[in-house]
Amino acid sequence: MKLLVNSMNNDLTAPWQIFDEAGNAVLDVRPTEQADSVALELIDQDGKHISRLSCRLSAWKPFVDVTVRSKLVGRVVRRFDLQGSSFQFDGINWHTEGDADSYDFGIFNHEYKVAEVALQAFEETDCIQLDVANKRNLLPAICMLLTVELIMIAEQRKTS
Repeated sequence: MKLLVNSMNNDLTAPWQIFDEAGNAVLDVRPTEQADSVALELIDQDGKHISRLSCRLSAWKPFVDVTVRSKLVGRVVRRFDLQGSSFQFDGINWHTEGDADSYDFGIFNHEYKVAEVALQAFEETDCIQLDVANKRNLLPAICMLLTVELIMIAEQRKTS
């Protein structure tokens, strides 16, 4: 299943939607920003709260806690090694491979590729395409993509 997600472009004030490949809204994303943290609320089309992603912007090493239906399911952190960096979703043991900074990466579990992420340039805006192989991995893959972007925003804000 392919989804289109508007890039946050460092704007954590306006809500936006995630669309399927037919152009139908799948989820609403509502950001809230406080002095030292930001959260994204994922709301389904029936108005039900699905997930919350919360990031402490002032943390030495930014991380995102992922909550699904009021239950903490894991934490996403950026890890650095000799090959570069990757994002790890502790709790479900997923990680990224590729260039997350340019939105050209895969999301993997310990056995196979769960999803592929690619930047799609359109006339009005840039969108991130999320191609998820199995529908049951859809919500965690969306959470992984959005947390990667939140962590990169937090890192940019620390250096500026």
